Amino acid sequence: MASESEEEKRKKQAQKAAAQPSGYRVVVLGDGGVGKSSLIRRFVMGSFEENLRPTLDDIYLHPLYMDGRRSRMEIVDTGGTHTFPSLRRLEISQAHALVLVYSATSLKSFIRVTDIMDSISAVGGGVHNTPIIIVGNKFDTESEKTRQVSVDQGFQLARLWNCRFVEGSVKSCNNIDVIFEKLIDQEKRWLVTLSKTSKMDAFRSKVRKAFEENTRVLRSQTPRDPWRKVPPVVVGT
Repeated sequence: MASESEEEKRKKQAQKAAAQPSGYRVVVLGDGGVGKSSLIRRFVMGSFEENLRPTLDDIYLHPLYMDGRRSRMEIVDTGGTHTFPSLRRLEISQAHALVLVYSATSLKSFIRVTDIMDSISAVGGGVHNTPIIIVGNKFDTESEKTRQVSVDQGFQLARLWNCRFVEGSVKSCNNIDVIFEKLIDQEKRWLVTLSKTSKMDAFRSKVRKAFEENTRVLRSQTPRDPWRKVPPVVVGT
């Protein structure tokens, strides 16, 4: 009997993890080297390391209060490679929310976000069923000289998909908490929107057409103790 492939093993691990009782599951996606792991570690542990090892797939936990109830945020740090597309689709389908990260100093990583959007759109109903925030990382004084993606480009992509956009810097700890607070706030607004409209199919069609046109034009370690004295994100009352 042939041995189980690495992708099959990782898919089973992801399915097993998703089957466990969990809180609010956030999947962080983006090209390699854009700072996904550093972003999560800065948010969860308040630490920053200049050179982290390449990520396979790690899960971080953070306390969360939502509408007055204690829960937890489960943040999935995905690898930047495209080796396991079926695993990536599984992770997207299991997410309550998505964070798409690119580097403001890399046009290639920005275009990669549009490719990820295409994958999201193909999984279980598309981008409008899952709260999404687009994050432009490496926005600081030092990187301004090497910027390849403007703030306007980030906002335009976010408007195209009706999602939030934030520029920040993991290195200088600029806007890190804001990213996750806005993400949860967006989910609450989505729930209200979805409960009041019966025209989502038409909206999906409109967004997909806009995405296809935009894509055509652009063609680019689990924490040691995640509950230790980390201030929770508080959303709602």
